[in-house]
Amino acid sequence: MHSVYVSAHCILKIICGHFFSFKCIYGEPGSSWSGNLEKLITFSLCACKNLEYLSATICGLQHLRELTLEGSIPGDLWQLENLEKLCLSMIEIPHLPDSICILKHLKSLKLEYIWDVEQLPENICRLECLEELGLTCCRSLRDIPSSICKMKCLKLLRLTYCDQVEKFSEELGCLECSEELVIKGCRYLQDIPSSICKMNCLKRLHLSYCDHVERLPEELGCLECLEELHLTDCIFLRDIPNSICSMKYLKSLKLSLCIRVEKLPEELERLECLKELNIEGVGISRLPQSIYQLNGLRIIGSRGQLMSYGLREISSYGLREIACLVT
Repeated sequence: MHSVYVSAHCILKIICGHFFSFKCIYGEPGSSWSGNLEKLITFSLCACKNLEYLSATICGLQHLRELTLEGSIPGDLWQLENLEKLCLSMIEIPHLPDSICILKHLKSLKLEYIWDVEQLPENICRLECLEELGLTCCRSLRDIPSSICKMKCLKLLRLTYCDQVEKFSEELGCLECSEELVIKGCRYLQDIPSSICKMNCLKRLHLSYCDHVERLPEELGCLECLEELHLTDCIFLRDIPNSICSMKYLKSLKLSLCIRVEKLPEELERLECLKELNIEGVGISRLPQSIYQLNGLRIIGSRGQLMSYGLREISSYGLREIACLVT
């Protein structure tokens, strides 16, 4: 056993075939830890195969705020009533225990590389304080329960490489406090529900590598607070709704590698806050005349592409070619 005291933080490492890391926001010599386990604020456990042995200890930490688990879940997790952040990774379970939904103070829930989970608990809406829900590489996950639409505090919903998810609930727009929606690598997702146009606080909408999405909701322009609309490598996406010209706070529009997008909305001059337009690899043959009214707009694409639009002031920035409009 080896303990270290470092700048108001105490880190204890136990090396005996496995690695455990304990961290708290107060500082004291490692020798006095045994009497202060309940003061722990953050506990991290990596690649632990003896979790059953430590389960009682972990779940007895009533003041625990953050917990990351890899490999297994203790059965008494629900006892951590003050837990605010929970990350579960590389755990082989067919479904999540319903007891997670009892963690009434939970603000962040991340599920990463949990290959076998097919669905989330239907009563996940009981996590009334949840602000962030992140699902990464949950390859067997098929459905997102409609009950998540009752989470009034949810600000960030992120789905990354959840291959089997085909649709979202039409009630998604009930997430009126959400500020960020990120959907990446959901290959079988068919479309985006029109109800997202009711997400009045949304600032960032990122959609990438979603091969089957062909269109966006026509009323997308109702997202008046949107600052970033990033659409990357959505190879069957065809049209960008004209209504996006109503997004008066939009700063960044990315359409890179959306190869079937052939035109931009004609009234782009209304996007007065737009600073970056990425059209690299798209099928657009001409730019609308209105775009030249956007002074200082950076247009990103290949050099040949930018020159075909009549743009001559082209500079290189890393691996990108950029034209900046000056009127």
